[in-house]
Amino acid sequence: MVRMFTLLCVPCVAFASFKMERAKKVFYEGEPVDCQFLLYTSAPAVEVEVQKFPEFRGFWSENLALRQGVLSVGQPFQTFSFTKQMQPASVGIGSYLITPMLKAQAYKILPMRVVLKSMGKGAADTSMDSEKDAMRVLPVPDVPQRLSNLKFSGIVGEVRLFVENYEIKFEKDQTTSLRYTVDGMGNFQEMSLLPDFPKSVEVLSTRTYLSGNGLSGTKRFEVTVSVHSDSDVFIPKKEFLTFNPITKQFEVGVFPPVTFVHVASAPTTHTTAAPDPVESPGVSPMLISLFSRMPWFR
Repeated sequence: MVRMFTLLCVPCVAFASFKMERAKKVFYEGEPVDCQFLLYTSAPAVEVEVQKFPEFRGFWSENLALRQGVLSVGQPFQTFSFTKQMQPASVGIGSYLITPMLKAQAYKILPMRVVLKSMGKGAADTSMDSEKDAMRVLPVPDVPQRLSNLKFSGIVGEVRLFVENYEIKFEKDQTTSLRYTVDGMGNFQEMSLLPDFPKSVEVLSTRTYLSGNGLSGTKRFEVTVSVHSDSDVFIPKKEFLTFNPITKQFEVGVFPPVTFVHVASAPTTHTTAAPDPVESPGVSPMLISLFSRMPWFR
């Protein structure tokens, strides 16, 4: 009787490759793309030390996750026969969100380098660079003729715009603020969107606050202005263009109308200081005390 035996083991040398993989190989400038650095191995666990972080030239980049130390591959033990080779599995080392900058001269990604610590006595550590992955960054196409009367805002993605107040009170030549929010998915780092202010509205400063995680985010704008007018100032709506990389079409966005409502300044009141108290003429208390001791005063 012949019996077939299987062996439970942890392979000593089982590293396959270290790769950089993206959700898309061809994408537009301004389009956020998820980028993963994956180690493929048939070992149940690996000890990894990141020696060099990747460099993203011509990209905005956000580090979403980084893993090092002893990492489980998800296969603590594998059962196999001598006639069947184990298939490698992947373990994530780094995760980034990358966005090609608009009109960048070149786009280049330098590899991540990791050191794989030896799991056996006397064996040497192994240094590995992530393998290059072919990519192609497409420029945003020209605005079609039917939309040539509108200006491309530089926004690539799907976004919505909300204004905090459609009526903003102001006193002449005093500061006030216009606040609005853009949220959705897109190249938030390069979003800069202002309504068309008349000459009577002087922009003093613009602050932005960016928040979000991964592909979705929010950018809040706070524009401080000084309105030089004795009456209300109406800001009409403004249409602008965004580019949707999913549909590969330009879309029309709208900055809603806003009114600066004039409020008369409070009248200035002048107060007159009360005069210093004047002492009424009379006999000094010291003299009264002195006279009271004399017999003839009683």
